[in-house]
Amino acid sequence: MGTGYGLFIDTVTAVATNDRGTSADYKLVACGVTNGMDINNAETNTSNKCDNGYATSISGLTDWSFSFDGQAVTLAAGESTSKVNYETLLGLALNKTIFFAKIANPDDEEYIREGKVRISTMSESMPNEDVYTVTATFVGIGELFIVPEA
Repeated sequence: MGTGYGLFIDTVTAVATNDRGTSADYKLVACGVTNGMDINNAETNTSNKCDNGYATSISGLTDWSFSFDGQAVTLAAGESTSKVNYETLLGLALNKTIFFAKIANPDDEEYIREGKVRISTMSESMPNEDVYTVTATFVGIGELFIVPEA
């Protein structure tokens, strides 16, 4: 089960001079319900009349992203040193900020997906008689680091 994994962001480490974030600067995005990762390997069509009617292709560019679904909550006193909430994500999205993000188990550094990102989409939902929720997509910029290495 994925309950032990969280989405963390590092907005302190300089993205221009570093490939990865700094462990001490990562903060958990509070009250996540679901986190995810997507990888897309584009293909370049190389089909021609000599392929006997079958499609052929070569690998193209790879893009990746993280997703976050959670509840919009206000942080309790003292939580801002270790967590961020939907208001921080909104500011990053509006300012088109590039920062580091990772999906990891905070108790186990054996599994990490990490890289530079920016928020490409973010939505808030305030339904009647239900919780205020936030959804965001973090589009990867450059290399995705994987621990353990694939």
